[in-house]
Amino acid sequence: MSKNTIFKATFIVMLMTILSRVIGFGRDMLAAYHFGVEGSYDIYVASVAIPESVFMIVGLAISTTFIPILSEIRHNKNKDEMFKFSNNVVTILSILSIVVIVLGLIFTKEIVNIFVPKFTKEQIELTIFLTRITLINIILLCVNACFASILQVCEDFIVPSLLGLFFNIPIIVYLVFLLK
Repeated sequence: MSKNTIFKATFIVMLMTILSRVIGFGRDMLAAYHFGVEGSYDIYVASVAIPESVFMIVGLAISTTFIPILSEIRHNKNKDEMFKFSNNVVTILSILSIVVIVLGLIFTKEIVNIFVPKFTKEQIELTIFLTRITLINIILLCVNACFASILQVCEDFIVPSLLGLFFNIPIIVYLVFLLK
């Protein structure tokens, strides 16, 4: 890659990251506006944070091991072998994600009580309900991390930087147009 290409890619990634953060901030402001800044918003934040916290463990493992392994396979073998390996990893992580989701559905009450022990009974019940809905994010986040890693190994850094937009925009659309 030339220095000019690296500079352009870095600049675009930086802009997309900033844009994603701004849109994420807007999403949070809309959520606070619609849910209020106290009880309901806390429930929303907790129900979204629980699956994201579970994913952070998996995401860290993906980012620290998957990219170097993919790079090595691509360098020592070829792109096709890298894609075969990636396919196996995505399949395994999808299956593991489903297992984690099922366990999360079974033990949602216990998990919620660990994250928000000071919620009232009503807040806990609503958080449990919403957490069960948002648990599906675990599989989406894992698959997303795998594909972002593949793109980075293939020297495409722009598309992964746009992914935050795709996670925030549906929530914003819901909060602006569909929430009654």
